[in-house]
Amino acid sequence: MELPDMNTRRLVGNKSTSTTMTLRRRWYYQRKILRHLWQRWRKEYLVNFNNRQKWKTQKLELNIGDIVLLCEDGQTRSNWPMGRILELYPSSDGMKRSALVKTAAGTLVRPIRKLQLIEPAASYSRDVCVGECVTDSA
Repeated sequence: MELPDMNTRRLVGNKSTSTTMTLRRRWYYQRKILRHLWQRWRKEYLVNFNNRQKWKTQKLELNIGDIVLLCEDGQTRSNWPMGRILELYPSSDGMKRSALVKTAAGTLVRPIRKLQLIEPAASYSRDVCVGECVTDSA
């Protein structure tokens, strides 16, 4: 891609380069150059920063035992309840679409897209409890 061409012979060596028509022509040419540079900037440079994570990297899938936050509309993220996935429910196409999550308030079925992974299950043992744990003390 190269810059738009302008006949500079009309401007150089002409005594009346400050006439209204010449100034208007120069202004239109500058707008054309600016528009051209902006298009190149958008098409050639900015696209390098737009990484499509959805297609380039594999998303970490949720598994049984994962610790998650339950996304609640209308609440701040610090107030979202935390829970552990007990079961995953696949849809008719085989994709995991919802999960049974145990929280301090009970068990809930939530869609996968409303769960935010906090800690994968591999780093926890199976007897991890969420919320308040009741232990038998003798």
